[in-house]
Amino acid sequence: GVFAYYTGQTEMDDYTITGEPEFMNNILVNFDQLVAGKWGYKTMKYWPNTPGDKISFYAYGPYDDPINGTTNAIAVTTAATSKPVLTYTVVPDFKQHMDVLFTPAQEDQTKTDGVVDMTFYHALSRVGFKVYSAADYGSTSIVLTGVTLAGKFYTYGEMDLGTASITTEDDDSNPETPE
Repeated sequence: GVFAYYTGQTEMDDYTITGEPEFMNNILVNFDQLVAGKWGYKTMKYWPNTPGDKISFYAYGPYDDPINGTTNAIAVTTAATSKPVLTYTVVPDFKQHMDVLFTPAQEDQTKTDGVVDMTFYHALSRVGFKVYSAADYGSTSIVLTGVTLAGKFYTYGEMDLGTASITTEDDDSNPETPE
């Protein structure tokens, strides 16, 4: 999902946000809209023609679109006075956990910049374990009877897509051991 504010000649740090981003508001960018080997989107947007006019971009993934029913554990909100904020709530079923990606804010981009660098980084990574044996035990079953998780576990987090700062909530309980 991509958000973008058109700020005219004003830099984003000096721009007063008065509502949802008017240039791009949670636009789906994916391979289905592939153009010339690059990611694409359905609603074409054009750079402003006035030299020096600026657009600031914020992006995350996987895409969340509650209007069309493609919700997941991610929710992205925009407020009347702040850049987009991504929230993630850990669901109890570990099979539904997912990687959460973001790109650092690309602020004050101009038409002369041409391409917006959308290099994504992990804000949260799903980790899975599988056990294999190098030896062939034929039809013998090997059963893993437990996994112990240690460390700090978060059940909720918020990321300001403008600064990439993260606020979390701890889960002080013992996590359930996956079966």
